[in-house]
Amino acid sequence: MVGISEAFAQLYSPGLVRVKKAAPEGVRSWLTHGVYRPVVSDNQLVLTGTDWENYLSCVAHDVNRLAMAGHETICSISEVQGLPKSTPWSLIKAYYAAFYYSQVIMRLCRQWPTYFSTLELRPLEKICIIYGVHPPSPLTTGQFFIQSNDLEKQLSISKPNNGTATHETMWSEMNKLIDRASQIVEASTYGENERKQIQAELKNMKTALNASTFSKPWLSSLRNDVQYAQKMGVWHPYKGTINSELVQRRVELLLAARTNTDTFSIKATRESERFLECCLLICHAARAFIDLVSKDEKQSFLHHGVGKLEKISSRA
Repeated sequence: MVGISEAFAQLYSPGLVRVKKAAPEGVRSWLTHGVYRPVVSDNQLVLTGTDWENYLSCVAHDVNRLAMAGHETICSISEVQGLPKSTPWSLIKAYYAAFYYSQVIMRLCRQWPTYFSTLELRPLEKICIIYGVHPPSPLTTGQFFIQSNDLEKQLSISKPNNGTATHETMWSEMNKLIDRASQIVEASTYGENERKQIQAELKNMKTALNASTFSKPWLSSLRNDVQYAQKMGVWHPYKGTINSELVQRRVELLLAARTNTDTFSIKATRESERFLECCLLICHAARAFIDLVSKDEKQSFLHHGVGKLEKISSRA
């Protein structure tokens, strides 16, 4: 049965998935030590890399790092004891796992937002000076949007003008990625039933990350409610809080890969349960996507690192 993984697979980077070994450091290191030539095109700073394989291995490092962070965060929920008193931390952890895994999806699909400090951008600024290139936006601390083009071996960097916070920017860009995947699926050669199934799963994921069944936008707003405003009844006196056994059972099913998109109750009555289900759905989508794109690439770096860790946890 087709699903959300096939939708994202229309956008993924085959060159990245074929990387056998991730670099010791990520894209920030490549900006410092990589070999590239900068130009300005369409209000973007475009870096053409002559060591593109090295760049891809640096992206692989970041994918592994974030996937490991998502996986270990999910696993740590199962280790939480004394629910319901620790329920808020289970929800917060589920949120961060979804946040990390969403960044994995975006990197595998060759477009993602990231935060750079001025210090990290200084090597890039020096390269621009050497080539006499004037970046369209100041290379100073803030959010940047990155897109890579495997065919042209180019990396485009632009600075959003919305000025939103890190988490909100990431969810906004993830939302756009889902829309793009949906458009591709709509124009694809899938049969009508398959197309409807994929579109329904993409719609569910949008509902989850947009927190569409809540009064506030984005999952990050809900995490703030739990973490800083002690809402959703998961803090003393625990009014209408999520059942502790349900939290553990849902996480165990996710780790054992015994779930599909329809499994998640993203419209559950209790806010705390709904929030958990939304986060776990996103984690499921990312894990299924990783599994799909690495299935036919037996030497891919995705079979090591997080892939190895996930196999160990599924046998536990």
